[in-house]
Amino acid sequence: MRRFRFRLERVMRYRRMLQEARQRDFAEAQTRVVAQERYIAELEGERTAERETFRRTRLTAGTRRTVQLIRAYLAALELRLASARKDRAELSREASARREALVRARRDVRALELLREKQHEAWRRGEDLEKQKAIDEMAAAVGRARVNKERAARVSRKGA
Repeated sequence: MRRFRFRLERVMRYRRMLQEARQRDFAEAQTRVVAQERYIAELEGERTAERETFRRTRLTAGTRRTVQLIRAYLAALELRLASARKDRAELSREASARREALVRARRDVRALELLREKQHEAWRRGEDLEKQKAIDEMAAAVGRARVNKERAARVSRKGA
């Protein structure tokens, strides 16, 4: 009985390696997006705290400088937030592109797996047919031997 051999096994192994690489790339990109979202949340928390500080600060002659500093700091925070959101959008686009590459890689591997399954099934059916053919030939040989034995017995009875 011969073994099944998928001729595109090396190609499938290579595509699986590519799929794993795409999976790692996507995971890294997703990690960067999550880290950026965490950073944005920290900035928003800081902004909320500073706004509360600003709201509680009473404007007097002694606090005028403090109010100006808080306003300047809030403006700087808004700029950092805008920049962080822009970076997050870019990181999200990159993660999306890597997700698409992963999906394509998975599709390529799956196509080869389906082809392998189909070819294996065809090979198995061929093997089953060969086995059945061998069994049929054996049964035919046994049948011929029985017929020949019966003829020989009849001939020997006639001759006796």
